[in-house]
Amino acid sequence: MPTKGRIDRSPNNFEEEFADYLKLYIHLDAPSDYICFLHFQAWKYLQKGAVENRIKDYFEVPDSPFDEGEFRKGCEQMLEWCGYHQKNPFQLSISSMDNLMQNFHFQMIEQRAIAQDSDSILDELVYEHQIVKSRIILYNLVHYKYCTIP
Repeated sequence: MPTKGRIDRSPNNFEEEFADYLKLYIHLDAPSDYICFLHFQAWKYLQKGAVENRIKDYFEVPDSPFDEGEFRKGCEQMLEWCGYHQKNPFQLSISSMDNLMQNFHFQMIEQRAIAQDSDSILDELVYEHQIVKSRIILYNLVHYKYCTIP
């Protein structure tokens, strides 16, 4: 089973962990090849950091200015298999979620609220890869404390 709190895992046990994850969520709203790609990119970022990843990235992202703490939080949630199903969403601010995906070369093309309660909104987000143009649906639970109302 996927283990909470482990962000230092190597790709060696990825296949076994991913198979366990798929057993938990038979119906995913994301293609498995993108889940693998994003999971690996998050792991790589946490191992090497922003500077090393920027040097080797085709688009030289992450860009500056850059909130590394929020980006790390998003990568850690990715390694916990968050975001691929509405029962296990990311829990990031709207800007942090968008920054996370832009840094992995995805552009948001659609956003809609699918659930709401007294302190949060569950967003369904459609992202498109900037090169391949394939799409992925992700989920993010946005707590009102991260929202600013003009």
